[in-house]
Amino acid sequence: MKREIKFRAWDVKRKRMFEPRILEYTPGGGMWPPGEENIYDEQGKFVRKDAHPVMNASNPESAILLQFTGFTDKKGREIYDGDIVGFIESRGVVFMSSKGCWSVKWTTHSGRSTLFELVPPYRMKMVHEVLGNIYENPDLLKSV
Repeated sequence: MKREIKFRAWDVKRKRMFEPRILEYTPGGGMWPPGEENIYDEQGKFVRKDAHPVMNASNPESAILLQFTGFTDKKGREIYDGDIVGFIESRGVVFMSSKGCWSVKWTTHSGRSTLFELVPPYRMKMVHEVLGNIYENPDLLKSV
């Protein structure tokens, strides 16, 4: 299965989600959000001068990188690592398992937990819709 490799990120300090415009994994590299922090020249080429990355080698904990799973919910919304997904009366959190497979830890209204690997197409039917994510909507997990 071929899928698009893309990310979104949680800015820990500003408490906001963003799509990184540039990911740079070099000594002194970083991750830049879209917006005023990014400076471009007349040809539209990115210029790092005066730009302040959200995450770099000196502060790697300042942003959390979340990968797209390659899956979508019933409404076509992309599913990312850390998303809270719902199915009937259950809610679950999407994560990468130690096996290297995208999985969901489901919690039912009775408080019982179950792990499922996201293996298309059968298991994907269990992801009814993306409800939010663990960073912006942690309260969704309390109300199961």
